[in-house]
Amino acid sequence: MCIVQGAFAPLSPSPARRHFSESTGVTPQYVGLVRLLDVEELRVSFATPYGVLDAVRSLSFQVDEGETLGLVGESGAGKSVAMQAMLGLLDDAKVSGSARFKGEDLVSLPPKQIERLTGPGCRSCSRTPTAL
Repeated sequence: MCIVQGAFAPLSPSPARRHFSESTGVTPQYVGLVRLLDVEELRVSFATPYGVLDAVRSLSFQVDEGETLGLVGESGAGKSVAMQAMLGLLDDAKVSGSARFKGEDLVSLPPKQIERLTGPGCRSCSRTPTAL
């Protein structure tokens, strides 16, 4: 899985998401999905001299095996901060919600355990190489 932020990435459904044609009379359904990443109500905030800055508010999405997710948004929308929070790279932020990778909540794990869990299968690919 690769999370691409800040640029358009063509999204195509995994083979498991393809379903029978409605003309066959079979109800369309998703078969054999393996949920790799399930993010629910992710929130990231920072304490500043002027008060609390909510950088990410209630981000939720899912990524199944074989899928690629592209996060697209304006500069300052929180794309990089959300990915850094999920990978345990923000020391000075308050992070809440959940980001389950293969069933393990990344938000509650220290960075070394996140790295062991995700291994080479999970990376944040920034449009700007110096962004992370």
